[in-house]
Amino acid sequence: MAEVLSSPLPRLEIGGSPGELVLRQLIVADSARMFEAIQFDPEHLSRYGDRTAAKYDQTSGVVDSILNPDPLKPGRLRFGIWDGDAMVGSINLTPVTEGPYARSYWKTGEVGYWLGGQHLGRGYARRALALLAEFAFSAHEYDQLIAKIHPDNQPSIGVVRPLGFVPSGIVQGTGVKRRKVFSLCRPNDPQNA
Repeated sequence: MAEVLSSPLPRLEIGGSPGELVLRQLIVADSARMFEAIQFDPEHLSRYGDRTAAKYDQTSGVVDSILNPDPLKPGRLRFGIWDGDAMVGSINLTPVTEGPYARSYWKTGEVGYWLGGQHLGRGYARRALALLAEFAFSAHEYDQLIAKIHPDNQPSIGVVRPLGFVPSGIVQGTGVKRRKVFSLCRPNDPQNA
């Protein structure tokens, strides 16, 4: 399951059954593929206040983001979403350590994802999120996952709702409009009763 590619540590992979998507932890060797996915339709990734296209307007920005993780998001795991040899997008899992969803007795992770414009409408985001949720609840023992979504982003809301995420609040984002918060508790957890 883990493979070493241009990294001193094993590369974490989730999924991988024949014909299934694979989530591969991002490494520098993925930079060109990630940049291509972003640049195919950067306007798509600028909707709803998203800054993905602006942050990664050159391959060097992607490389830098992989080599120098955001210090404000310690413990974040970043994955490329792969369909065969094609990187179709990215998905992240970030521990929530402060704010209204942080609890000392309840491990919460925030998920975020994007797809390249040419890969929309094929179920990639939903399948990737299902894989990440299973991983977060089993391997990392998260109690709850949250997704902060722009209220007008119906396609993204359509990704989380069928997986069991439910509306749980509204937060004010930094530099962007308010976000609806959707949450999913670990299956078979007494909190879900």
